[in-house]
Amino acid sequence: MRRTLKLIALLGCFGAIVSSCSHRVEEVVPDKQSVFPLADFTVTPDPLDGFTFKFANASSKFTKLEMRFGDDSLSTSADVTHTYVNTGDPAKQFKYTIDLKAFSSTGDISHKYVDIPIYPDSIIKLNAVRIATNSPNATVKFTATVKANVKSYLWTFTDNRTATPVVFTRTEVSPEIPLFIGSMNSVSLKIVTDKGSTASVSRNVTVDGIATDITASYINKDPAYPSPITNNENTVQGVNEGAAKIVDGNPLTKYGFYQAFPNKPLIISLQFPAPVVVKSYGIMNGNDSTNERDPMEWYIEGSNDKAGPWTQLAYVKQAKGFYDQGTDLGLSGTNPATGKDIRYIKWWYFPLTTTGAYTWYRWRIVDVYYSNYPGNPRGVPAGKTEAFQMSEFALFK
Repeated sequence: MRRTLKLIALLGCFGAIVSSCSHRVEEVVPDKQSVFPLADFTVTPDPLDGFTFKFANASSKFTKLEMRFGDDSLSTSADVTHTYVNTGDPAKQFKYTIDLKAFSSTGDISHKYVDIPIYPDSIIKLNAVRIATNSPNATVKFTATVKANVKSYLWTFTDNRTATPVVFTRTEVSPEIPLFIGSMNSVSLKIVTDKGSTASVSRNVTVDGIATDITASYINKDPAYPSPITNNENTVQGVNEGAAKIVDGNPLTKYGFYQAFPNKPLIISLQFPAPVVVKSYGIMNGNDSTNERDPMEWYIEGSNDKAGPWTQLAYVKQAKGFYDQGTDLGLSGTNPATGKDIRYIKWWYFPLTTTGAYTWYRWRIVDVYYSNYPGNPRGVPAGKTEAFQMSEFALFK
């Protein structure tokens, strides 16, 4: 009897334990199933309008879209055509960053980013052609090919024939402008399209056309001093007037050599990363003493190997130095940018008579004013010595 009671008690206790455990078991709720969207779109440029792009949605698993175009505008659809009112920000390499954000039903988000460049040069192509010559001027006709329907043109010209540049504007489609022969001028064009978009480009121009300076892209720059671009480095004044100063883009620096050249003729050589066709070149005289350090006779030559052979592209023998040429042209006054006579630190420009694609270009100077080079009709005046001093040399394609 007693054993029976113990068994009953034991079974009751076990039942209580089971009952207690069953009360602690909680129902397991399955995890929420996320829906991951995919943000995607394609971009098609308008072939007739460089400011306009067509966007086509290719997203999936989304309930809402937000497309930002990088110009503070927003669309809730990725099927849209968008026109920009300006070219891209130069600080951002003229790029607009497109950001498409896709939202799913569970709040998950996906992004797609695409950079769209809108360069001014991709919108406007300038051209300039000499159509008449009436020394000391030549008439140049300007035209523009624009990838858009243009509502208005605003041309701005800077004529550098005098100490104080003359700035004037035109609104014709193709203006014809008299420019001073032997001077580098500038032109800019601002267009407004029929959709309200605007773009501007600026170029240097001579009477021989648009001039794009490629000098800074030369690659034989190291070491900076003594520079490998010349066969006569300035070892007296040193780096302050070393040969690299003639291609540093700074008109207030100069390359000087104030003694007999140990290596003749004097050569300035520039190497470019790939063959390039040069159409003209410029020399900025850096003198402060009339003509006496100017080049008198020189060649421009091109090659695809530093060792040659070299092809003659231009030959010049000047009857007068740059200072006297400026005087003959009636130039006078002080250049406010330099504080010196306008006949000093002035660009002089020359076309190449022969062109071709070359990786090497050189300026080979065979005679200078006040030199003892053979054949110099002036010779070396008493108290003078052979010398060369120039601010800049530039090549233009």
